[in-house]
Amino acid sequence: MSGGRAGGIVLGYAGFLFVMGFLGFAMGNFQSKAKSAIIVGSACSLLQVIAYFLHISSSMSGAGLMIAKAFMTVNTALFAWRAYLAWQSPEKQHVAILVAVMALGSLAALTVLALTPSAPKRHEAQKTK
Repeated sequence: MSGGRAGGIVLGYAGFLFVMGFLGFAMGNFQSKAKSAIIVGSACSLLQVIAYFLHISSSMSGAGLMIAKAFMTVNTALFAWRAYLAWQSPEKQHVAILVAVMALGSLAALTVLALTPSAPKRHEAQKTK
């Protein structure tokens, strides 16, 4: 049950989002007003895990990668927008840096995933044997 290199990128990105969400919650001293960080990180991570499981299913492999790329694109835009808003407030500089790192990580994951060749289709692989 392996998704190949593309699946590894999607799962790695999901882990990155979860860790960044937890880090944001920790930077807020685990107070209830900072719980949105863990919610956003976990929710975005869960969506990537779902995309991974679609990718490893034989019938939805292409759709899983397309969904993962779409989520990465949306996340990149939203995290960049949120970082821009946080830069406007001097007391939220730590949030701006964290969300900017999330935007850059999302862009990097999207770029690597886009440059990763897709696995050959099963029927094409069987023809070459």
